[in-house]
Amino acid sequence: MVAITLFPGDSALLLLLLVVGSFVILGMITGGLRMAMMFVGTLLSLLLAPLLGQYVVPQGFLPANPLWQKMGTDDVYAFIFLIVILFPVIHKLSARATLEIKYALELRKHEGWLRLNSVIGLTLGGIMGVFYFLMIAGRITPLGYVTAQMQPANPSADPMGYRLSARLYKDFHALGMDKAAQMFDPASSEYYAAADVAALIYNNFGTNNSQHVYQFRAQLMGYPGLVDAAFNPHVMQLTHGQNPFFLGLRSRANLSQLLANQTLQSAMGDTNLQMQLAQVNMDDLLLHLDPEKGSTNYTPASLVQQGRTPILGRWILDVDNTLQQFYTQYPTMPDRARQNLEIYIEAIGDRMSLSFSDGHFYLEAKYFCARALARESSDYIPKTPSKSIRSIQQSSPVLQVRGAWEKRNDSQYHAKFRWTNPRTRQVEVECPVGIWLGPTQIMLTLEGFNNEKYVFKRQKI
Repeated sequence: MVAITLFPGDSALLLLLLVVGSFVILGMITGGLRMAMMFVGTLLSLLLAPLLGQYVVPQGFLPANPLWQKMGTDDVYAFIFLIVILFPVIHKLSARATLEIKYALELRKHEGWLRLNSVIGLTLGGIMGVFYFLMIAGRITPLGYVTAQMQPANPSADPMGYRLSARLYKDFHALGMDKAAQMFDPASSEYYAAADVAALIYNNFGTNNSQHVYQFRAQLMGYPGLVDAAFNPHVMQLTHGQNPFFLGLRSRANLSQLLANQTLQSAMGDTNLQMQLAQVNMDDLLLHLDPEKGSTNYTPASLVQQGRTPILGRWILDVDNTLQQFYTQYPTMPDRARQNLEIYIEAIGDRMSLSFSDGHFYLEAKYFCARALARESSDYIPKTPSKSIRSIQQSSPVLQVRGAWEKRNDSQYHAKFRWTNPRTRQVEVECPVGIWLGPTQIMLTLEGFNNEKYVFKRQKI
């Protein structure tokens, strides 16, 4: 026992000894005939469980936790149910067969049969023990893979099942047992890629360094395939600074607490979000989040090969070039107006981004004025917009406008900025927008706002 505890895979070895040892003892007691029937019953139950799980297990008995669901809990319940049903049948059949053998053989031959039956029982018990151990390891692995990577600030407060699965998975992996148990692992490769992404989000958001959180969020949202999902209303609510889920991420709350969040539960039930996330290539997203690699699906060359536009992705406001566009358009601005304009553009340009998915755009900023900055009658820039500079500077970026875009040619696109009344949800201001795509920049021409221009550059991670 001391040697086992000193070994890195002590919990896995202990579980192996307990399971295999129990079946070996059971085999010695029951004999080879009954163990053979039990083995056949196990295989039969294993084959039937996935087919009968949804019928024999009431929904109220299934856990709502998605991690437990990935372990195939309904299949496990169905398997246990089938084993319980088959056990009395096996007992009766083996008892009858034993009795038939006893009266069919001579005393000396029967004694030999008993010794052989005991040896076969012991052997089959060991085989079944290994078989059941691999089944258990395969079911634990999906949960343990996640919990091992997402260690909370207070691990002791996590449920025992989470802590035990994390410990067992680490030991399985250290001994290579997780590979041997792959045949019993119900989770797909997409699940493990998504788990890696979730772990990156959890570990990078779980810090007091706000700048790091912002940079990682920008990197995450810079992935073109994730744009629509990132701006899903449920996801935006989850990532709001005051949402308990987001606060839990920042404080590295226990995984069980995060999964119990009502906002997250609502998001998981959103079929539209499910479809948006299903379209995300998690393996390619992992490459995107790796600073030494990068996405292979969204390079300019791959986009051209796919017949898609290079406008996809996240762009940030180029403050200097945007100011230059205003200087060119309004060359006679007074010095005071010029100074006010610079302060304003720098204020709204802090963390302003424009993201494009296939067919949709999202403008996120601290503020964006729903009218032209210049008066129609003169080249005068108003002293202040409708919101004070100080309040803009102290604000957090929010979604200002969203909508659809359409392609006019290889370098020109068109969209409409619409501002709605929050109460009536009626469109109050509408501005046609022309979009020109350059090698490293895009230029927005607000056609409804005196053709004022804003320049964006592609986000660099």
